[in-house]
Amino acid sequence: MPPRRAILAGATASLGAMSLGGCVAGRGVTLAPHEVDMPPKGTATLSQSVMLSGADIGGTHFAAIRACQYPETGVTWFWAMVHTPSGFYQFASNNVPWNGPKLTEPDAKIAEYRAKSGKKAQAVYSRAGSLTAPERVTLEAAFDSDGEWGADQGRVTVRAEFSPISGFAGLLQGRTEAFGQARFALNIAGKPISFVGPAQFHEQSQTSARFVEPFAFASLWSDGLFSTLLDVPPNSGGYVIDSGRARELKRAAFELETGAGRAVTVSLLDDGNPASATFEIVRAYGLPLYGNIWRGRFVRGELFGRPVVGMLNSWLRAA
Repeated sequence: MPPRRAILAGATASLGAMSLGGCVAGRGVTLAPHEVDMPPKGTATLSQSVMLSGADIGGTHFAAIRACQYPETGVTWFWAMVHTPSGFYQFASNNVPWNGPKLTEPDAKIAEYRAKSGKKAQAVYSRAGSLTAPERVTLEAAFDSDGEWGADQGRVTVRAEFSPISGFAGLLQGRTEAFGQARFALNIAGKPISFVGPAQFHEQSQTSARFVEPFAFASLWSDGLFSTLLDVPPNSGGYVIDSGRARELKRAAFELETGAGRAVTVSLLDDGNPASATFEIVRAYGLPLYGNIWRGRFVRGELFGRPVVGMLNSWLRAA
């Protein structure tokens, strides 16, 4: 993982004026044979990822759709996860053919990302505005959730529109994060479901080897309050944006759940004052990756006394 950069670069620039355990919801995750992950683990190669994720403020509906293109390898990683009270739906492939342009230019005023795995899954992300000042993002996606890794079966379509309403910041070199509100229109096996709530959109370019160091990462959202937390010693930390104002969190230490645990606690250091936050796991899920399991969690709880929803992911960390 690349060195942490100055995390508040551009964080206070307002976007409001311009209109992301061995137990998965009680079912075990097994490493069944699956496609070969490309590029090979530890390969330093150009990549560019994009992701839109959001939830309703009550934490009953979640959606996260991620694509990462590897131009030099000729593949795209495509992950799609949707949780509703009726079930959990997922598609993941780390070897989707890709033939797009090499990179989206940083100063481009419009960008489009595409991922397609035959008829099983596809997505188109369209961003209006620049990389560091996005004005609107739309997403159209569809995927077959075939019951692997504890997910339910069904055809899922996702239409979403994201509007930035706060600032942007980033913890890692080449990464930008925009926070705001998204409207999601889902169709699951013929049943329409809609929700509106806080959301995050990220774009990240890098060339260093991916997924070689253990880490835990959280993206948390509320009405006007957003936070990104990273635990990858010695670069642990994060930031919180409250009503458009950003401040650094000097430490973020995750106490991940064990066994059938249903909570995650994060110990924080905010302006020299220790704090903590515990999040309920609404849905845990796993993805086979390089012979191990990427562990994801949709969560809800409180941060600095405010209700938040979001995602917590970990790689090569204790369950």
